[in-house]
Amino acid sequence: MIDELLRHNVVMYGKHVDVTSYTNGVRETLNPEGRAHPHVIWDYYSNGCSIRLLNPQYFIPSLHMLLATLQEYFGCLVGANAYLTPPNSQGFAPHYDDIEAFVYQVEGKKHWKVYKPRSVKERLPRYSSPNFSEEEVGTPVLDVILSPGDVLYFPRGFIHHAKTLPGEHSLHITISTYQKSSWCDLLEKVLPLSLKKACEMDVDFRKGLPIGYLQNAGFAHSKAFLRKELIQGLRTFVSKLEQYIDVDSAVDQMGIQFMHDSLPPVFTEDELKCSVYNGGLVMKENGTLENYVQPNFNTKIRLLRAYLCRFVQEDMKLENGAVERQMRLYYNVDNSREYHGEDLQFLLIPPDMIASVHFLICAYPSFVTVNDLPCKTNEEKVLYILMTFNHHLIFIVPT
Repeated sequence: MIDELLRHNVVMYGKHVDVTSYTNGVRETLNPEGRAHPHVIWDYYSNGCSIRLLNPQYFIPSLHMLLATLQEYFGCLVGANAYLTPPNSQGFAPHYDDIEAFVYQVEGKKHWKVYKPRSVKERLPRYSSPNFSEEEVGTPVLDVILSPGDVLYFPRGFIHHAKTLPGEHSLHITISTYQKSSWCDLLEKVLPLSLKKACEMDVDFRKGLPIGYLQNAGFAHSKAFLRKELIQGLRTFVSKLEQYIDVDSAVDQMGIQFMHDSLPPVFTEDELKCSVYNGGLVMKENGTLENYVQPNFNTKIRLLRAYLCRFVQEDMKLENGAVERQMRLYYNVDNSREYHGEDLQFLLIPPDMIASVHFLICAYPSFVTVNDLPCKTNEEKVLYILMTFNHHLIFIVPT
């Protein structure tokens, strides 16, 4: 499959594929410039280098389906890399990652060693580590040979490295999730929003700092008594900040980021037939159009997936400096299978359709009828159905 992929697609070094080696304790990436041609890739491989496919789901539909399914469960980005390693070789130095990792052994065998985090600071890290030497990582907590069909899981912060056996290559896929999905990441959204709200609502947050505060604290300017007063003042403000916490807006920001990061969903053949992809108007050979979508009030509808869209209220600054409150429905159905291959997509929702958007999101996974939509008029119901259908957010069950 990798050979076919290289021959029939434009595969670029650094974007789709890496050539790596780990020899005598030295880890190297050996990528040439430009397009990866199969002869060059296999020449590297024959000389003991490992081949890493980046975003292999871009080329392999079945892997895209697996990742999209896991993404729907976890509610955060799920990615993948594939690793092809020649016999008696190692492609990477011991290291830990900032993701939860599921290693799926596909072909051959590989000898894995996994080590617990070396300190509290390295537990559940937010960033991946540099390369370690084997002397730095201690004694493994898991020493195992993976065979085809085996799955190995290790959390963020667990150091790991792997080597193939003499005479046997290895192909495995690493599924990754929970990158930048910690409480800390949510707090990074919550605190600026809460502080902005506190500054708007509470005059104490806008008062000037005390004269001389620069001389009360800092690396070379601490005065114990005055510094204590400054710390107490900050603690008072942090305590007051609690009442201004805006959880909903912070979670919406995480949701918008997820809409941009995530893979497009994968749909069944039956779902596609009822969606704008394979349903709706069809151009026939004689130039006539068939299959008009004409929902009636008993037509059943449903969002295609739970994590298909994110409905948020945002204050947008216009060119003239004015602020306009907009209701935006962000969605991921038009995302690329390549990470951030497309711009973030959204629909502006008019005020008379806000209640219907809420209704459909909250109703998932149940079906509702067009007549159930809380629109004021029948015309609004039809317009809403056509808008969401045309952007592949819902499917319409034929009656």
